[in-house]
Amino acid sequence: MGKSIKKNYFYNLSYQIFSIIAPLITAPYIARIFGPEKVGIYAFINTVVNYFILFGSFSINLFASRELAYYKNDIKKRSQIFWNLVLLNFINISASLSLFYLYLFIKKPEYISYYFIQSLLFFSYMFDITWLFSSQEEFGKIALRNFVVRIISIILLFTLIKEQSDLWKYFLINSLTPVIANISLWGFIKKYIIFVKPHIKKAYSYFPRVIKVFLPTIAISIYSMLDKLMLGIFSTKTQVGYYDYSQKLVRIPLAIITSITPIIMVRMAAEFKNNDINSVKIYFYKSFKFATFLSFYLFSMMYSVVPEFIPWFFGNNFFATIKLIQIISPIIIAIALGTTAGHQFLLSIGEENKLTLALFIGAGINFTLNLFLIPKYQAIGVSLASVIAECSITIILYLFVSKYLNVLNLIKNNWYYLVFSIFTIIVVRFIGNKMGVSIITNIIQVFVGSLIYIVFVILVDKEIRNYFIQFYNTRFKNKL
Repeated sequence: MGKSIKKNYFYNLSYQIFSIIAPLITAPYIARIFGPEKVGIYAFINTVVNYFILFGSFSINLFASRELAYYKNDIKKRSQIFWNLVLLNFINISASLSLFYLYLFIKKPEYISYYFIQSLLFFSYMFDITWLFSSQEEFGKIALRNFVVRIISIILLFTLIKEQSDLWKYFLINSLTPVIANISLWGFIKKYIIFVKPHIKKAYSYFPRVIKVFLPTIAISIYSMLDKLMLGIFSTKTQVGYYDYSQKLVRIPLAIITSITPIIMVRMAAEFKNNDINSVKIYFYKSFKFATFLSFYLFSMMYSVVPEFIPWFFGNNFFATIKLIQIISPIIIAIALGTTAGHQFLLSIGEENKLTLALFIGAGINFTLNLFLIPKYQAIGVSLASVIAECSITIILYLFVSKYLNVLNLIKNNWYYLVFSIFTIIVVRFIGNKMGVSIITNIIQVFVGSLIYIVFVILVDKEIRNYFIQFYNTRFKNKL
């Protein structure tokens, strides 16, 4: 990887690690203050609001990042695209917000005051221009902004939330801080763009292409948000709370892997624009190796430590999440590998149609399974449906990628990570069964499990071994 990719990944990874630590600080406190039912109310309302936002923003950030990356050396063209996309986004979000308030007026849902507070999130997306900085590979500014805002959010949570009646404050903090975060980035745009008067006609000329890139996001939303809606409709808010916390915990380690996606996608898109297909393939192979190495490790850790982790961390009220997390944990591997194939490779070479098709098939599988599994198995049914859908999507994506790359070689050169992962799980579960529930148990489990996995990888995988040797020589040996 080039120097800028390493530096940008460091910025992104630093924040993602902090994003992992932050919930570990706040989640036990919030879980004990509100309990599963109140957590479920927040998750359900947040899902409804995000559906309206989804169809207002049309995930314009994905299209905008790629489009601006094509014109890194043309500030006039870049500025023209920027201001027209800002106008397009502003109009669409405003229309979506109006429809949301109309929905509240007609439906008059339970907890309507929480819906109004959460509607502040619309303004967060209205002023979001992180795509400008990601297109210019300026991930440092985004990471710094995120650090500051997240720290403020944590302080406010511990300062203002003391009892169950403070749920409205929880909504307010989580909806207002992103607004402030996104507005703050506007002070840095002068370095990258000049003002070019936007026009509605020109802005909406991009709309068909935005929709084309947006279609995969619709499919993703069906099984990433609709599952909570369906669970809330066919089951209880408590079940939603269990499922929401299980998903959140499983997706925390995923952030480490997927944090490289916008960086690689922007770089691949630039290389593809220059007709350098060979470089695109090289980036993909390295990204696949990285995703495989890390996802199998994180899966084995997540699956193994939760039985001893949940009771002392969240409390006995969330004991039911242990089984859910173990069921859901394979999506760490499926999403990591699927994102590498879809959102990095296919999207960067303009094959979003294939990505869209795979995601819609997965969404259909997820929706159908939810209809049958939720009434009988509740949160467990939703969890099983999610895993099957994610695995199906990943398989389909690699069938599409096989047109451009030798997928069988990828599997042949990386199959042993599954063996390492299984062996790690066996050892870590043995430790957990012997030592019982405690923080000390988890520390020993993570240390021993990590040591076993990394030693196996270094012994067997030459590429990873050379990377560790290079890292050691660069960081330590040369300084002695």
